[in-house]
Amino acid sequence: MKYFYVFVLCLAYLPSFANDRLEHKIPVAEGAALPSTNINLLLQDNPTGIAYTSGHQVGLAYFSNDSGKRSDINYTYGGGDWGLALDYHSDDPDDNSGSSNYQAMGVGFDLGSVALGFSSYQNANSDTSDLLNFNSIGLQLNPGGSHRIGVVSYNFANNSTTAKDLAVGYAYVDAKFSIVVDYISYKDDRSITTPGFVYFNNQFQFSISQRTWKDGGTDDENGTKVAVGFSLADYQINLYKDFVLDSGISVSTVF
Repeated sequence: MKYFYVFVLCLAYLPSFANDRLEHKIPVAEGAALPSTNINLLLQDNPTGIAYTSGHQVGLAYFSNDSGKRSDINYTYGGGDWGLALDYHSDDPDDNSGSSNYQAMGVGFDLGSVALGFSSYQNANSDTSDLLNFNSIGLQLNPGGSHRIGVVSYNFANNSTTAKDLAVGYAYVDAKFSIVVDYISYKDDRSITTPGFVYFNNQFQFSISQRTWKDGGTDDENGTKVAVGFSLADYQINLYKDFVLDSGISVSTVF
């Protein structure tokens, strides 16, 4: 754990360049206080992040672990102070038990001192109109400021005891780095606390987060999450460790 904090302090002194601090291209912590604009729905980050995509964004993502893989295609449009996101992904277990397909939709609005977001996740075999029944709501206070607070009510239509319940988070945002602490509670009284650090400039982004479960966390669930992003002209390439599944990659382009 001490190496995590030493590494964070070293990264804070790296050089940075001007960038739009509202658009965060890689995830950090649990995505409540400082949501990602890339694969926001797949990560189940605070849907307020959808508002900060610039123009049209189309992306592909692939994640895997020892149990299977997840493939994703996504589209987001950002209109300056609002955004719309669509996502479709397929889970393919290695035990050949059959794939499961899911669709998601989200919207985000920047209202100045407050941002609001709504998202919906449905099995792809469900009626498409079910996507309009939003089952997660996100709020971000002071979204353009140095001190930001995020709140997400997850899956309030889901009665499963293992479903996420509520997330709250705080982020301090500097010109070149952010420090984040997120907390998620589950309906079965388990909880996660995740501090995180993200460094960013116009070409490179890096985040490291330390997830700790209270009551019921295994060695696989606890540990360090890492994301690395590369911005190349109109393309964004991200690499992930322990976000969604054990490892993953996403590629997106804007136009």
